[in-house]
Amino acid sequence: MALVDDLYALIVQFSIKIYVEVDSCMRQFLLLLVLFFSSHVWSMPAQILIIRHGEKPTVGDEGIHLSPRGQQRAEALVDFFLYHPKMNQMGVPVALFAASAKKQNGSVRPYETLLPLSEKMNLQIIRSFKSGDEAQIATEILNNPQYDGKNIVICWVRDELPLLAQALGIAAPPKWASPVFNQVWKIEYYENGKSILKEIPQNLLPGD
Repeated sequence: MALVDDLYALIVQFSIKIYVEVDSCMRQFLLLLVLFFSSHVWSMPAQILIIRHGEKPTVGDEGIHLSPRGQQRAEALVDFFLYHPKMNQMGVPVALFAASAKKQNGSVRPYETLLPLSEKMNLQIIRSFKSGDEAQIATEILNNPQYDGKNIVICWVRDELPLLAQALGIAAPPKWASPVFNQVWKIEYYENGKSILKEIPQNLLPGD
């Protein structure tokens, strides 16, 4: 099975690298290749909910923690993920993934954003992947039978969010605008191998 995992990761990495260099027909082919391989080898989650970490300090860009508003968002996300009808259609999350820091003393905002939800659910946050590991985290999620038909939450960093969505089966994900923190990308998976990305506003804090 390890060989199959490595092959799938290579396919996803290759697709990401050449995606921007090919025409639309080839993009569709690459997506179908990834979906065919994953759907014929593994079970699929029912949905994956992707968010950006909460707000960061507005003065400078060196802080590694959430701002006070970011902390408020992290707290508000608890009820949002557990009780909002568009979030819990497939039950409460069974796994929480947060991007780990790329360097020592790097940002812990993705972890802090999911921490209140983790504590409420008594569910450990998985921090085995950092930004740049989009192919690897996709392999883990699509390879794990305990996620079959389940609900997964991922908190990531903005720049790599389109690559993450692409690795998870979305052919042409939109960009995530720099000032936006109040959004969820909901990826839904279907038995025919089709996957759809829906953009859903959080509307949790004043000004959202």
